Amino acid sequence: MFFFAAFLSASSALAQRPVLPAPVSPAPATDSATVQIIQARTLEIVSKDKEMVRKLKGEVRLRQKEALLFCDSAVLDNNNNVVARGKVVVIQGDSLTIFADSLIFTGATRIADLFGDVVLKNGEKKLYTNRLIYNLNTKIATYDHSATLTNDQTQLTSKRGQYYVKTSEAFFKDQVVVVNKDFSLKTDTMKFDTKTNIATFLAPTLIVQENGSHIYTESGFYDTQKNNAQFTKNPQYVKGEQLATSDTMFYDGLTRVITLQGHARSEEGAKKANANTIRYNRDNEDSYLEGAAHYEDSTQNIVSDTLRYNPKSKTYATRGHSHIVNPPQILEADAVDYGSGDSTGYAIGHVYWQDTSAHISIRCDRADYIKAKDYIKAYGGRPLTTTLVNGDSLWMRADTVVSLRDSLTSVKDTNRTLLAYRNVRMFKKNFQALCDSLTYSQRDSLFRLFKNPIAWSDTSQFSADTMRMLVKDKKLDRIYLHRQSFVINSKDEVYFNQIKGKDITVFFEQDELRRVYVEGNAESLYYTLDEKNLYVGVNKTECSEMLLYFVKNKVDNIKFFREPKALMTPMKRADHEKLKIKGFHWVEDLRPKSKTDL
Repeated sequence: MFFFAAFLSASSALAQRPVLPAPVSPAPATDSATVQIIQARTLEIVSKDKEMVRKLKGEVRLRQKEALLFCDSAVLDNNNNVVARGKVVVIQGDSLTIFADSLIFTGATRIADLFGDVVLKNGEKKLYTNRLIYNLNTKIATYDHSATLTNDQTQLTSKRGQYYVKTSEAFFKDQVVVVNKDFSLKTDTMKFDTKTNIATFLAPTLIVQENGSHIYTESGFYDTQKNNAQFTKNPQYVKGEQLATSDTMFYDGLTRVITLQGHARSEEGAKKANANTIRYNRDNEDSYLEGAAHYEDSTQNIVSDTLRYNPKSKTYATRGHSHIVNPPQILEADAVDYGSGDSTGYAIGHVYWQDTSAHISIRCDRADYIKAKDYIKAYGGRPLTTTLVNGDSLWMRADTVVSLRDSLTSVKDTNRTLLAYRNVRMFKKNFQALCDSLTYSQRDSLFRLFKNPIAWSDTSQFSADTMRMLVKDKKLDRIYLHRQSFVINSKDEVYFNQIKGKDITVFFEQDELRRVYVEGNAESLYYTLDEKNLYVGVNKTECSEMLLYFVKNKVDNIKFFREPKALMTPMKRADHEKLKIKGFHWVEDLRPKSKTDL
């Protein structure tokens, strides 16, 4: 903004010469409020209201203190008041120049009122208006009839405003509009620093970016040169179906990255705020929290204390109490980073992941995710997996758990496959198991356990090199034991029925052991009971194949195939330790007794 001064004192010699044949040499600057006449082509002195008035025409040049005034014609009275017309130019200092069609200057107050096509130029900045009031003492320009400020590639317009030449700051009021190659802005009140190119919002503000996104805020700033911003009061980001809200929002226009930052509030505080975003509390299923940073679009809803989001690449990073809903999946963690060339991401700290359609959830310290494959890998802190197996919950812990969807092409296919490895422990009401690694397919409800697995159901223990367990109608249906297969059954953990073979298939009905089919090198040892349910003797048999029938977890009948060899020993003469089949190993102490025992 650029303002003037230059005002004049006429000498008696000039008074005696109405026409100046040649320019007069400039008078030296003075600290006086007197307006000095530096130059004019003609000078006429007239009496007006008993005062002497000087009329100057042609290349008029005046000075007051450090300010200069140029114009086509001017009227100067004895009170150092000036009326100037035609090509008015006011210069103050090295950087301020004001152009106008006419000017009224009051010498005592050093206030100039400029009219017409007014242009205030301060360095590279220009202010355009039809009327401008400029105070040469305070170096403040004021307008009340609309003005436009141009600064590099930014144009600012408002109905009222002030420009501070000393600080290069402008205050805009009423119908403020900012236009830049990257965005347009509308607000009611705004401050703009023309040195730093930073716009500070002092009222509700709407920013529309060239990519179609809208940002609303009631406080904050925008650096138009660096193209970044911080919005600090009720900020909101909207683009199509994308919506982001937070306590504080940071925007990087070069990378198109949005960072949302807020502070979690209690359930009570959320209710008072009429909150519409609820975050599930992992530790208490009956309590909720609300995160202050919020982003949502047609596919996901993100809530966290801090959220950095890039709508162009659809990548984001959250910090603190993050809750992400991407139906049918839910993810919670202390920190989440998502987005790269192959749509990968990771979550760290108190991670909780859930697939609501597949009824699977995982808790862990860290999880890696590949969206394109709908793949999640959980590790750290011995992940706890909960899955609904035919309506009943199954809990499992392992060093690492992987979950992936069976089909990525069919939306209706909600089945998933679970992979778990290293020190796997499982608990379900009707069976428990240990193994080194396993797979579980929801499609066929089949568990596959590897590397010396052990399983329990009621009073029976099963072991083998590998094992398959089929769950049907919410209950354990059968177990397939492969190689080094062993079944142990005991009602009192004193005497043990034993079955061994190459491969064994165990059949269940209503969660009870009913049949055991042994193939290859079959061996059995079972204790016979009398009518009073007392032990009578021990029957040990070897053959190629056998089929055993159980009633109430007791051997009821046996069928032997291909030349069986049997030996019956009365209880009184039986050496129970020597009779045990080779490979016998009862490990009830390893059996998980509850979910917390995992």
